[in-house]
Amino acid sequence: MVLDRFDYKKLLYAPIKGSSLNSVYRLIFPHEFSDDPYPTRELFESKRAEIIVLAEISYDSSGQRTELDWANELNIPVIAFHKEDQKNNISSNEDFVYYNSNDLLERLEPVLKENYRI
Repeated sequence: MVLDRFDYKKLLYAPIKGSSLNSVYRLIFPHEFSDDPYPTRELFESKRAEIIVLAEISYDSSGQRTELDWANELNIPVIAFHKEDQKNNISSNEDFVYYNSNDLLERLEPVLKENYRI
């Protein structure tokens, strides 16, 4: 069985980087330039008051589960989202669905602006 590989750089990073969110929030794209492990735990511990975690959870990932556990442990807010046609593989604090990149931004921006003002 071949699993669909999610091209997160094209389908997730690019639309968010091209949106108004990128000028309002300081966004970190942990695998933008490298697939090497990102020092997530260290970032969470040093910047916990400044962080909101955005998590695309359409695809099962043990590493992502660990990172979301750390966020929850440190009381860092998590906004989780998944494709409508995909199962929510990781439970989290908040959840919403999207059809495509345009719908993702339409749903993400109001949640951030209303609940996480700068």
